[in-house]
Amino acid sequence: LLFCSAMLGPLLLWGGLISLLHAAYSANEHRGYLKVVNEPFDSLPLDITFQTLFSLFLCLVGIVLIKCRFENIQWSLQFKDKSYESVSSCPSFYTFNHRGRVLHRQLEKQFQ
Repeated sequence: LLFCSAMLGPLLLWGGLISLLHAAYSANEHRGYLKVVNEPFDSLPLDITFQTLFSLFLCLVGIVLIKCRFENIQWSLQFKDKSYESVSSCPSFYTFNHRGRVLHRQLEKQFQ
């Protein structure tokens, strides 16, 4: 994004959150109104649905503008100083406590 402002991101985020809270309050009031007039609840009105979606969009844009400086994800830049052995090494997968030790003992007993 070309315009990373220190004020625009938080402003959009707070505006989106306040609008989202208002949409939730409106949905609750609509549900209460339907209970008073004894009508079934089928769905929310379109204005509340649109306000909810627009609020979520504002929150998303606000969060992106707050972060604003993204990292480069090209593999060649990330791994240029590392060797293949250090990248492919996964010590968490090394296990020395497995059934091979028990099977080895059984085979030794058979051939003795």
